[in-house]
Parts: sequence; C-alpha cells; structure tokens
Amino acid sequence: MKKHFDTASLLLTPEQLQTIGRIAVESAHIEAMVDRFILVASELEEHKIRIFMAGKMIDAKLEILKELVLPTLKELVPPKRSEARQEGFSKVIGFLRHANAGRVSAIHGVWSPMSEGWEKAFPPPGNAKGVNRSKPHLTPLKASELERVAKEISHAHLILLFQFTMFSQEQKERQAASAATLPSAEPAVQSPTNMRNVRNISTAKRKPKPAA
Repeated sequence: MKKHFDTASLLLTPEQLQTIGRIAVESAHIEAMVDRFILVASELEEHKIRIFMAGKMIDAKLEILKELVLPTLKELVPPKRSEARQEGFSKVIGFLRHANAGRVSAIHGVWSPMSEGWEKAFPPPGNAKGVNRSKPHLTPLKASELERVAKEISHAHLILLFQFTMFSQEQKERQAASAATLPSAEPAVQSPTNMRNVRNISTAKRKPKPAA
C-alpha cells in the first residue's frame, strides 16, 4: 500500500495527531453544552436562541453564558451560598477560556518545526509548534503540550456538565419558590345585594299560593 503524503505527518507523530483528534471531538461537545446551557439560562425558545447565537465563537458564547447565569445565582439563598456559586462559576468560565485557547492553537494553529533552519534539513516529526493565527502574540503551543491540552479540554467538559446540572436544579428551585409566592385564586365572593336577591327568590318560592 502506497504511503500517502501529508504535511501533518511530516510535522507531528501519529500519537500527536490522535491527540488533536481527541481535542476536536471533546471541544465539539463543550460547545454543544454551552449552547444548551444558554438555552436553559435564557428561558427563550430554541429558534430565537439560534438567531442570536449564529456565527458567534465559543469565547463570545462563554461571555453570554456568564452574563445570563450570574444574575440568577445572585438570587440564591442563603447569601453565602450565592457568593460561593458566583465565584465558582466565574472561575469555571475562566478555565473554559484558558482551555479554549489551547484548543484553538492545537486545531486551528499553523504548525511548523521548532528548530531553526528546517528549510534545509527537515527535522523528524514531533518537534513542532502551533501558532494561533488570530492571536500571534501568544506563546506557540509545543507539540509536547498537546496531551496537557487534551486533558484540560476533557476536564473542562466535565466541570461544565456539573455546573449545568447544578444550575438546572437551582433554576427549578427558584421557579418553584416563585410560584409558591403567587396569590392563590380565591373563590368569588357574592355581594350583599346578590345575596339578598337569592334569599328573596328562595322565600318567594316557599310562599303558599293564595286560595282561589
């Protein structure tokens, strides 16, 4: 079988390429979870959310998610629980952004050999770096760091799922508490005039008819 030529195989080892694939799959699940989280937190219909979210990158979606969730967490009681949840959720958003930066460099970065003068003598696969094209000022991602990025992405997915589960339960509790404070429907009270009319009608029915 002929060996297929591709640039990726010249730059990265098979294990590193597999790791990038894991990062891509896990990242797709994270973005789907963020979309679901925004849908639940906004309490809007799904087709409306799709209009607002169309074309937005994951960083923008995380900012929207934060702005939606924090006000709800402020309503939690007792206050200590509210403060702890707000602080914890803000840290989660920060970690997701950090993990996403690694994801962008791994999947969308431009990979090239780490060593100088590689144009003359191409080095063996594995000793490469990925540069984030949209943020070239960031430190390039080394191929040896791909496994770390994959673990961070996997961990980010788990904590996002945990936060979503907690928020969904808290939202149900808040909605139940809000419904309990609404005034209950009271039976209609008949006015005194109506009551007198009812009594008069009843009395008239009981009066004997005059003799012929």
